[in-house]
Amino acid sequence: MSATATSLMRLARCVRRVGSLRPLAYSSPLRTLSTEAGSTPHGIPYSELTLGIPKENFPLEKRVAASPESVQRLVKPGFNVVIEDNAGASSYFSNADYEAAGAKIVSDVWKESDIVLKLRPPSTEEAKALGDKTLISFIYPKQNEELVKQLQDQKATVFAMDCIPRTLSRGQTYDALSSQANISGYRAVLEASNEFGRFFCGTDDGSWKSSSSKSFGDWNRCSWVSGSSNCQKYGCGGSSF
Repeated sequence: MSATATSLMRLARCVRRVGSLRPLAYSSPLRTLSTEAGSTPHGIPYSELTLGIPKENFPLEKRVAASPESVQRLVKPGFNVVIEDNAGASSYFSNADYEAAGAKIVSDVWKESDIVLKLRPPSTEEAKALGDKTLISFIYPKQNEELVKQLQDQKATVFAMDCIPRTLSRGQTYDALSSQANISGYRAVLEASNEFGRFFCGTDDGSWKSSSSKSFGDWNRCSWVSGSSNCQKYGCGGSSF
């Protein structure tokens, strides 16, 4: 399941647990439906909300905000899910895979969605298409101050996945940064091995000998766990900073 879709499901479960307390700041008219036995539903039922997953257009970006598996988990509680045509093609998910999971393929996700799930921060055009709806995505506010101002002026509701404090016990379950850092650490070792041009591990078959390679990585905590572990699997010793 993708990081964004997984976090949305956890968000929904969290709000259902607390019922009508609504601890989350939600400035749009959308409210979470209380599912407590005997309680009066608050706001819009899940069945009347549409979640949209657009195609990521950032150069060389191959990820997508929801896999067919995560779409199934969103459809199960009653959400309607729409997927932009070929949004998952770069991740080897076909339109048919999403349709089998219960999603609908559309050409204009931004128009047909109440809530948009995304990975990369939206472009100026995408933010404009969002209007005053809800966006769950990586935003990086300090790096994209003009984007934040645009979304603010449009009165959009935005959950910045990169700003959820993972130091809190509950916040760790929404931590999409760590999952992606783990992937980047693993991939960094594969890319390094391709550029290195030699064996990582030492070999000695009697006719020739090759010493083990040594690596040096500049990691953050989560990418270090994945990257250093992958180095060890390939027999490459080294240090990290």
